[in-house]
This record gives sequence, structure tokens and C-alpha cells, in this order.
Amino acid sequence: MKDYVSIVKQRELKRRTIPFDWSGNWWIEEDRAWFVSGEYNILHSVNFASQECEFEVEIPFSISGRFRSTPRCIKYDDDVFCLPDTGVCIWVYGKKTQELVRIDIDNPNNVRLEMIFWWIYDNKIYVVSEGLHQLFEIDTKRKKITKCNVLNEKERVVGRVMTDGILYSLSIAPNKINCFDLKSETTKSYVLSDIEEKLQTICFDGKKFWLSGYSKKLYVWNKNQDEIDIIEGFSPEFGIYNLDEETDEILDCKTEVYNYPTFVYSVDLEGYIWFIPYLANKIVYVEKSTHIVRELKAEDELETNESLRTRNAIGEKYVLEYIRENRYIGIFSKKNKNIIEIDTKKQEINLKNFHFSYDCMRKRKIVIVDNDRFTINDYFSWLLKINVCEIAMDDRMIGKNIYNKIKNF
Repeated sequence: MKDYVSIVKQRELKRRTIPFDWSGNWWIEEDRAWFVSGEYNILHSVNFASQECEFEVEIPFSISGRFRSTPRCIKYDDDVFCLPDTGVCIWVYGKKTQELVRIDIDNPNNVRLEMIFWWIYDNKIYVVSEGLHQLFEIDTKRKKITKCNVLNEKERVVGRVMTDGILYSLSIAPNKINCFDLKSETTKSYVLSDIEEKLQTICFDGKKFWLSGYSKKLYVWNKNQDEIDIIEGFSPEFGIYNLDEETDEILDCKTEVYNYPTFVYSVDLEGYIWFIPYLANKIVYVEKSTHIVRELKAEDELETNESLRTRNAIGEKYVLEYIRENRYIGIFSKKNKNIIEIDTKKQEINLKNFHFSYDCMRKRKIVIVDNDRFTINDYFSWLLKINVCEIAMDDRMIGKNIYNKIKNF
């Protein structure tokens, strides 16, 4: 009996140490969430109480492959709208019917659609295609695109927010905010000439817009007065990883203007604006009323040359996944391949234990291995992402353990 219990515990440990999937976002609905795996294009649901994920449906993908195909989703009533990045159309999964409906997009030049920013307004879904520079209006009941507005944007757009029926788009070279009114379909532009550095993030707190760029400065823009306040006050220990030099836990804390964005996301919660770093070592939050800068350090997030190289990307450390209960911010760690959650009320960071159920793992294996569009090497790569100490006790056991994992899956 002891041996059986030990085996069960070991299997449970291995299941929970399998690296988690990143996605473009999570859609939160009470104690559940929905997300599309950015790697495998599978729609999952999550139970926040058990932190267990279930398999919902495999989303179809084009010749470009599964990776980043439709990594973002919006749930409206009983339908989940999956938005394309490298994919070619919007897919809608009906929870009741368990059927997929395709919404085609006119894209004569086959550009990358990059549907990153979306909103629900007046019972409709609005989504921007960065590739087409178009704003789409989607009728959620008929599951059809009902309107398309061309956004006359010559500059590169780095962030967007929508409030009160106006789309605010932050662009650079020069720094500018374009305000597109959904009702009048007109655009008004504001040039932010007082800000010299390139900008990257934009956030609206209900009254003012918060901006960040490539330095240890933050900016608060008052639209009505067209005035900008500059916030400094970062600690001397705040730094960024310099990818041009040795990175092993060494931070550049002296440089004032970086080659990379300081932050990649900004969120308004609990009286603070929270800034999620691009390659910096700390999460920053600023009190809205006093503009005092505070910092949080995430454990086990120090970067090394190896950690950057093994994830095969020089990019942001985190992906913003969800905001729930107007309190918690969930972000995916690219280094550790798990979800860490910021409790904005207690101002602390906690590691989450989201994992796939056994039934979900079985269905994922069918998608990844048994589907003839994938090779067995894809599945081996997936298995080998598991911590080496959980796969084998020594080199002689590696092959046997991989074989047993597949045989017993």
C-alpha cells in the first residue's frame, strides 16, 4: 500500500511540475477562466479553486502552424471568440453546441493580422488588427463583422486603450496619441512633444493617462489640459538586464535610458498603477494620489545567460494573463514557465500552481503526438521541458523514463 501511495504522489508531483503554457490572455468569469495555448492553439478552461485546467477544444490553424495562431480569447455569453495573431480568421467556440464557427477577415495581401487589443463596448466586440490597421466591430449574436474602420496610422503603435467609446492609440516617432471616436468616426491627435524618449505603455485611470518608455521615468498625461507630469524616484537597485554583456544575475542599474522598454504592461488597480517589467528586475507600482514609486521583487526571477538562451528568445520576461476580482494580476513567467500572481491589496507576489488534469494531458497528447501534422519530436520537446530531476535520476534512465511516460500516458 505504501508503494502505491508513493507512486501516486510521484505521478502527482511530475504532473504539477510540467511547465505551463503561455497565452495572450485569460478570460475571467467568476471562479473560472478560459485561455488559448499560445504554443498549441488549444482552448482550455481553468478552475481557480483547484487550479486545474481542462481541455475544451482544439482550434483549427492555417499553414503558418499552431504557434501564436489564435492566442487571445473573449467569452461572451456561451461563446468564446478566439482572435488571430498569425492565424487567418476568428474562431468562435459555442459552449452549448460544442461547435466551431469561422469568421473570415478580408486580407488580400495575407499580412499578419496581429489582433492584440480588444474591448467589449455597447454589447459588441471591438478588435484592432495591427497588420491591417483596421478596427473591426463584431456582432456577438450573429457572429459576423458588421463594421470596419481604417485607422490612418503611419507611425508604429505600441499601445491602445478604449474608454467611453473612444479608442486611444499610442504611437512613437513622434510620440503621439490618436483619439478615434466610434460614433463620429473622426480622429483627433495629440503630439507629446515634451517627452523625448520613445514610449511603450499606456494606461487610463479614469481621469488621466499613464505612460512609460525606455527610461526610469513615468509620465502622467492630462488630456483636458494637455499637460504632462513626470515621475521619477526609482530605487538605486532598480535595473535592467544588459543583453550585450554578461547577464548572469548582473543588472545595469546605472544607465538612465535603455535599449529596451522598461515596462511592457501597465494596470490600474487598488489606488496604484502597476508596471510589469520588460527585462527589469522589479515590478513597480505608483500611488496615484502622491506619485510615490514603490517596487516588488519576484523570487526566482534572476536572469542568466542560460535562462535567456534556453527560452530561445530575447524578449519580455512576462506575459500579462489576467486581472481578477479587481485585485489580482496574473502574469506568466517566461523563465520559469509558470504563473505568478500579484496581490495588489497585500502588495505581495505569490506563485500559482496551475496544472493540467490527467484527462486534459491525455487529450493534449493526442493533439500533439497522434495528429499527423505533428512529429514525435514535438512531443519529446514538450516532455523534455520538464525539470530534468523529475525525468530521470541519472543519464542511463533518461530514455527509459521518456518511454514510460509515453507508454503510461
